[in-house]
Amino acid sequence: MQTLFHNYTTEPELPRCIGSFDARELRFSRTMIFAIKEINNSTELLPGIRLGYQIYDTCGAVPVAVHVAFQLLNGQDPLFYKDSNCSQSGMVMAAVGDSGSTPTISISRLMGSFNIPLVSHFATCACLSDKKEYPTFFRTIPSDDFQADALAKLVKYFGWTWIGAVHSDSDYGNNGMASFLKTANREGICVEYIESFYRTDTPSKIKKVADVIRRSSAVVVVAFAADGDMKFLLEELARDPPPPRQWIGSESWVTDQLSMSFSFCAGTIGVAIQQSVIPGLREFLLDLSPSEVAASSVLTEFWEEVFNCSLRKSRDTYLYRRECNGTEDIRTVESLYIDTSQLRISNMVYKAVYAIAHAIHNAACQNTNGLTKCNKNMNFDPKKIVAELKKVKFIQNGYNVSFEANGDPVAFYELVNWQKSDSGEIELVTVGYYDASLPVGQEFRIFRNLTWLDGGTQVPVSACSQSCPPGTRKVLQKGQPICCYDCTPCPEGEISNQTDSPDCFHCPKEFWPNAKKDVCIPKPVEFLSFNEVLSVILVAFSISGACLTTITGIIFFKHRTTPIVSHFATCACLSDKQQFPTFFRTIPSDHFQADALAKLVKYFGWTWIGVVHSDSDYGNNGMASFLEAAVREGICVEYIESFFRTDPQRKIQRVADVIRRSTAVVVLAFTAIGEMNVLLKELARDPPPPRQWIASEAWATDPNLMSFSFCAGTIGVAIQQSIIPGLREFLLDLALPEVAASSALTEFWEDAFNCSLSESADPDKRVCNGTEDIKSLKSPYTETSQLRITNMVYKATYAIAHAIHNAVCNKTNTMTQCEKHTKLGPKQVLEELKKINFSRNGYHVSFDANGDPIAFYELVNWQRGESGVIKLVTVGYYDASLPKGQEFHINKNLTWLDGGTQVPESVCSQSCPPGTHKVLQKGKPICCYDCIPCPEGEISNKTDSIDCFPCAKEFWPNMEKDECLPKPVEFLSFTEGLSIILAVCSVIGACMAIITAVIFLNHRTTPIVRANNSELSFLLLFSLTLCFLCSLTFIGAPSEWSCMLRHTAFGITFVLCISCVLGKTIVVLMAFKATLPGSNAMKWFGPPQHRITVVILTFIQVMICTLWLVLSPPFPVKNLTTHKEKIILECALGSAVGFWAVLGYIGILAVFCFVLAVLARKLPDNFNEAKLITFSMLIFCAVWITFVPAYVSSPGKLTVAVEIFAILASSFGLMLCIFAPKCFIILFQPEKNNKKYLMKKN
Repeated sequence: MQTLFHNYTTEPELPRCIGSFDARELRFSRTMIFAIKEINNSTELLPGIRLGYQIYDTCGAVPVAVHVAFQLLNGQDPLFYKDSNCSQSGMVMAAVGDSGSTPTISISRLMGSFNIPLVSHFATCACLSDKKEYPTFFRTIPSDDFQADALAKLVKYFGWTWIGAVHSDSDYGNNGMASFLKTANREGICVEYIESFYRTDTPSKIKKVADVIRRSSAVVVVAFAADGDMKFLLEELARDPPPPRQWIGSESWVTDQLSMSFSFCAGTIGVAIQQSVIPGLREFLLDLSPSEVAASSVLTEFWEEVFNCSLRKSRDTYLYRRECNGTEDIRTVESLYIDTSQLRISNMVYKAVYAIAHAIHNAACQNTNGLTKCNKNMNFDPKKIVAELKKVKFIQNGYNVSFEANGDPVAFYELVNWQKSDSGEIELVTVGYYDASLPVGQEFRIFRNLTWLDGGTQVPVSACSQSCPPGTRKVLQKGQPICCYDCTPCPEGEISNQTDSPDCFHCPKEFWPNAKKDVCIPKPVEFLSFNEVLSVILVAFSISGACLTTITGIIFFKHRTTPIVSHFATCACLSDKQQFPTFFRTIPSDHFQADALAKLVKYFGWTWIGVVHSDSDYGNNGMASFLEAAVREGICVEYIESFFRTDPQRKIQRVADVIRRSTAVVVLAFTAIGEMNVLLKELARDPPPPRQWIASEAWATDPNLMSFSFCAGTIGVAIQQSIIPGLREFLLDLALPEVAASSALTEFWEDAFNCSLSESADPDKRVCNGTEDIKSLKSPYTETSQLRITNMVYKATYAIAHAIHNAVCNKTNTMTQCEKHTKLGPKQVLEELKKINFSRNGYHVSFDANGDPIAFYELVNWQRGESGVIKLVTVGYYDASLPKGQEFHINKNLTWLDGGTQVPESVCSQSCPPGTHKVLQKGKPICCYDCIPCPEGEISNKTDSIDCFPCAKEFWPNMEKDECLPKPVEFLSFTEGLSIILAVCSVIGACMAIITAVIFLNHRTTPIVRANNSELSFLLLFSLTLCFLCSLTFIGAPSEWSCMLRHTAFGITFVLCISCVLGKTIVVLMAFKATLPGSNAMKWFGPPQHRITVVILTFIQVMICTLWLVLSPPFPVKNLTTHKEKIILECALGSAVGFWAVLGYIGILAVFCFVLAVLARKLPDNFNEAKLITFSMLIFCAVWITFVPAYVSSPGKLTVAVEIFAILASSFGLMLCIFAPKCFIILFQPEKNNKKYLMKKN
């Protein structure tokens, strides 16, 4: 198809088909015409009704296919035949096509919406079987679902379980391969690779697919591809043919003649549409006259291409072709158009046309008494044709035609094989068939011999793994498909009796596998009979052994108390006197060594270590004692690894890797020399990060181990170095006769000098000639500079000698006499050994109750000399007899790992400083913790504190939380700025009240003073002065007297003040009442009544305060709860009821006064004092209403400040509102201070 680019300004041209002409597709279209003509000429099928047709070329492209579908749906195209026998409606009843699955999908989606049936002859995609998406689709060729099933079963049929797969990257290939893989998985077939490609892909993409096939290990390749795609792949493979491959072909390309030209594909097998015969088709195809060809554009293009001539003169100059002259004979041409030897897809077209014809026949015709009549004038509905297509079932030329519920036919394939003929050409041979209607497992029938890859006659093998014979079982290879496995022999006692067994099973108890492990056979019955020679020999030995045992028992019983003194057996278990009552030793027990090592670790502050030990009695028991001591000392162990010199290399390597990966810097090794040598050699291959080694006495002094440079700085405990006078001379005093007389000395001598003392001993060695000088020999035998264990032997010998001495000798008068003829028993020596206590060469010898000596160790350090050689230096000692905590004495400087002089650090967590406490890390030892700051109010005053503790009530932590400091005491003192401001305001208010009183006193005879009851005014000014001054009692440190005074003085003075204001308000009201005719109000409310009212109201408050002070007076208290970090000195109320009663009484009077003032505010008067009282009481009430929440919510000393502020604010409100206007008139407007002005009406 030619792709056109549009400019969106003019109407685009219709897409056009370009490229080579497909003669096979022309044969398909001509087969449809042949079938229609055959039907139109039939008297049995659609008698009297003629079928018309229209042929479209979709180019195998979706855009053209969609365009064709729209043309068919709208009926706009003119029909070819317009005689009286053809319908002129333009309505399409059904369509046949398309050859490709992808265009067919597009056409079927459109035609399905209009209920027009589409019957395909070559669209095999399994997706088209979905009736929800394609309700009007039918086909005469089987679905790829059946083809995929057939191919998978074909692969399984020949035993191939390891294959490669390639497919077209199209609907046909993608859906077909998906169906194939689904079936292959069910059949247990594994796919090595899956590659997709398309004919229009780049050459590099096609080459990549070909390279995968060349490199693969799978011999069998399944190709689910269209013939056009397969052509490109085979051409690429032909450039560099792969190793022999067995091709399995899908029906699309397996019958393609062009593909058979590739010789390396010989042996290909596949499934193909059934070969068929259509009588008369060949003659119809060949019956082409020039006029008929010229009338059809399709036939014209075919004719010109086949004969390379032109029927259209206008094209000659363009194509450079000769003009067709009529002599062209189609019968002489070799073309797919006239090739009817393999009618496969052509038969599908033929069947599709007949299926539609039968559906129309069933819709329009009826059979009456053996006579078929059809309604020519019937209005055909495509929906009716769809319904009839679902029911068609007929046989045409021997081939059954019918459709299943999803529109598919019964699947039937031929099995074809590409076999080479005698001439070397590949021929297509039908060797069997596949019938999906047969029972499962019987679908295949093969009736001819097949040839395979390279023309072989043996079925090729294509498996990832060979079959596992009986006696083995399959073990899947990690990360590989299930077809890739190893054949593992059955374990002992198990068999497998079938090929490819997934498991082995146990034989019954009395049976055992044979050598091949494929059958269980009865176990042979065996016992040791007296008739066998071995039995006779064993009986003789048994009797001899019994006699020897009896004799040995008698000897042991006689000498059961014989003591043994060891010089080098350190196992702590030997201290158990119940098991070893006669055991003594001159070397300390490992129990002491373990304790010394644990205290050594603790001494240098290491709490996080790793430990390794020999997997022997020495190592296991020593490590058990060390761990017990380490727990007591608070030391944590990161890892514990045991090993032995004979362990496999991987075990030693694992221990070394643990040391390399660990975070512990210190490593304690409780091992023998042999084990340590093996471990250090392994570590030397990949030295770990610097490690501080702690050595047990067994290897701490070994000179050979000092050759490992990364061990420099090692410290450990060692048996005390000693001197034995005369020992070296004795060791060197060896004469040849003396050596020859001792087998042990003889062996030593021969090994040391590499000579033989006897000629017959070893012919390869020279004979010792007496010139050998033992003094010049360097050997552990002559090495007496480090006498440690040798001294233990020396001491053990002397201990036994002293025990015997004490048993047989007596000291009298400075003379020691020994009884030589005394019969000495082991028991006596045992008892004396328990009591010995002597010194030899300066070394003390004695045994405790367990037979152990006093533990004394030297502390040794591996120090690097100036020459770089590591030397053993004694830097201190450990004496278990010293008081606890004083056992260690270090008298020389130590060097540490990497030659450092600073003690290395080895802790799991750093120490927690004061102010924090340790919190253990979950799942870790006790040495691993986090340092958490102490909570608020708590401290810790030492390093690594486990808990924080709270400070005392009157104390609070400092910033570092490592010390409790006294809490600062807070109260409203006279030195604070706020207190000074409040005190100044208080004094100013009192002064203002006094000044006002003085002014009133000087002008007491004036009308304005006399008009407002001057006596109450003076009393009010006095009470205000007290109110201002009582606020001073709230400032300063609270005391018992100040607490009682401040609240009672405040309550009484304020009631006195409000009583005076209330009296003045009543005076105003009574004054105007008295002006009414007949009123004698002023008679009952004169000055005496004013005084009584003030006294009574004030007395009530005095009584309330008195009761408060008597029952539960206020008292000073230290408030520790409001602020945790400081102490607030304040006055506790004592009785909250008393406090709120005082305030409540003041409030009641104030509200009553406020109500009366409001009532009198509009009375006619030039100077109405009620208005001023109203404003003053409004301020008073507002202040004290606001006071309540402020007082409750204010913290600490601010509570007192709020109360002072309320007192001052309310006092200033009364003062300014009532007296300020009067003073202003008296001082600045004296002209208004006359009776005339006061009596003047507003």
